[in-house]
Amino acid sequence: MFALSIKAETAKFAAALSAVASKQLPYAISRALNDTAQDVLADNKRLMTSVFDRPTPFTLNAFYAKPATQQSLSTTVQRKDQVVGKHYLETEASGGARGQTGIDKLLSMRIAYAGHLWGVVPGDGARLDAYGNWSSAERNQVLAVLKAMRDGAANETTRSRKRAGSARARYFVSPPSFKTPGIWKRIPGQRQPSLILLFVGEAPGYQARFPFHANAERVAREAFPKRFAQRFNAALASAR
Repeated sequence: MFALSIKAETAKFAAALSAVASKQLPYAISRALNDTAQDVLADNKRLMTSVFDRPTPFTLNAFYAKPATQQSLSTTVQRKDQVVGKHYLETEASGGARGQTGIDKLLSMRIAYAGHLWGVVPGDGARLDAYGNWSSAERNQVLAVLKAMRDGAANETTRSRKRAGSARARYFVSPPSFKTPGIWKRIPGQRQPSLILLFVGEAPGYQARFPFHANAERVAREAFPKRFAQRFNAALASAR
């Protein structure tokens, strides 16, 4: 689980301050902690853009900060909850085999394939979106043609196939004669089909490349003294 807690010890410091300064101390610390948490979040996004290829907004916004208050001088920067399964960012941080994605699970359960299908990766013929992921439009076309949509009513029917016309591209699962297992696209008039999805039989492994904890701790150590000085000085200036 990703989580970085930032706390402040105030007892000794408060004892050395005047009554006015001591009164302002919890306010200044809580604001400085929250400023620091925002610094950590911002730098975490910078880190993601440097280690990942075109991270999606979903990935960039995967973390949030639980704010500090004057009664609870601690803030926590952590990943947003995921309903089930291991989060892909944890694999990127620690390395190892990634878990199945939703499309991996769906295709392994729904399509007719004689071999062992653990998951899929885009092939050379796949349409990709702006973030380098398989486009949702082509994904829905493939699932509909292969009758693998979660909503069966969205699958292609004989009637809808005729309505689309003979010029429409067709998708099919590779037969045993194909050396490369996967989902292929055949365009009328073209001799060679193109590979849309490559089938993989086991979980691909990843090297650790997302040092969340080390980076977040560095940013917090550097940012908090500056943030506290700003907030404490401002609090003293406005004290009455």
